[in-house]
Amino acid sequence: MIVSNFEITSGMQDWVNALLIAPTPILFLAGFAVSAILRRTRPQTWEELGRADQERQAHGSDAAPATLRR
Repeated sequence: MIVSNFEITSGMQDWVNALLIAPTPILFLAGFAVSAILRRTRPQTWEELGRADQERQAHGSDAAPATLRR
């Protein structure tokens, strides 16, 4: 739906819209790759990323988890 209506929101020509939309699937797949690498190489950090929001809400803190502050 976003791709089919992108020209309405961007107000640009077709080729510009294609250039703006093209990186989306690449970045989506890159996110999965980074997640897999992080999960394998730094499992504690990977786990804390999932819990970070819950911990911040529970403690009222905006600080990043300790393993992310390097």
